[in-house]
Amino acid sequence: MTQLQHKIAIVTGAGGGFGEGIAQAYVKEGARVVVADINSTAAQRVAASLGAHASAFTCDVSQASQVQDLVAHCVSQFGVPDIVVNNAGILRDVMFHRMSEEEFDAVQAVHL
Repeated sequence: MTQLQHKIAIVTGAGGGFGEGIAQAYVKEGARVVVADINSTAAQRVAASLGAHASAFTCDVSQASQVQDLVAHCVSQFGVPDIVVNNAGILRDVMFHRMSEEEFDAVQAVHL
């Protein structure tokens, strides 16, 4: 299958879980994928397993400058991205209405 042939994608949170599965599926479908994750070792592991159509990048998506660097990396490795999957996320072991302002801000910074 090659539904994503010649497409370029950035997948955040791709060092494991759903993000890793998305990156694998996209490469299988013909895309070139930047595997972005805050965990450098995980991002490198996933990208290495996907071969030449993947590139690892360490990124904290809550930091605008790092997201800009992520896009620049994508452009330099593969070209302008056609697809961005914002899969990065964090969990807090507290119910929403009991979150402190700092916990709420941290969750929103990553998720949005």
